[in-house]
Amino acid sequence: MQSEPSHALLRHRWSIVASWLALSISSIVGIWVSMPSRYLAKAKIEVSPIVPQLLSDGKTDMNQPYESYRFSQVDHITGMEVLGAALSRDKVRATNWYRAVPATKLEGWLGYLGVKEKRPPQERLVEALEAEAPRGKQHIYVSMSTSTPGEAGLILDAVVEEYRAFAGRRDSDAELGIITAMHKEIQDRQRDVTALQERAADLRTRLGTG
Repeated sequence: MQSEPSHALLRHRWSIVASWLALSISSIVGIWVSMPSRYLAKAKIEVSPIVPQLLSDGKTDMNQPYESYRFSQVDHITGMEVLGAALSRDKVRATNWYRAVPATKLEGWLGYLGVKEKRPPQERLVEALEAEAPRGKQHIYVSMSTSTPGEAGLILDAVVEEYRAFAGRRDSDAELGIITAMHKEIQDRQRDVTALQERAADLRTRLGTG
């Protein structure tokens, strides 16, 4: 009596295996279909050193201040001043990515049911954007992917353009600061010279010299 279930399982083993395979394949296909395609865009920003590179034994020696400056630019590229300006552009606001349009029916259902939280574009862009400054290079590499073709490149172009404008403003402010400091230094030296001339004239008067 105990062997009958075992014999029944053996007789239907191929049906069980076939059902299991069909279920597995259906699950895999369902997951694959529910995953949207991703379109990747990349950008390369050159950051040339102002100070000439030092050569040692035929190898390029990137000085530490330059490397530190290049690493700091990654923080500026992914900072909210640059990203906020990029997100304020009309073309960026018109993208499916900005409006968080569901890429698949599954995402639409999850959003309708409230399972998938709709996050603000600033938060999503910080997460989606990748920027790195490999050591020993003169470039910063930035990348982003979206589920709609063309949008990743459009958004990435906006980020790069806003970063260039941001860097230009910082350079202008730095140059203005240097010019202001130089003018102050010239005025201070002129006052010193005037004071010395007055003292020399006073001494000549006291000594009775011409």
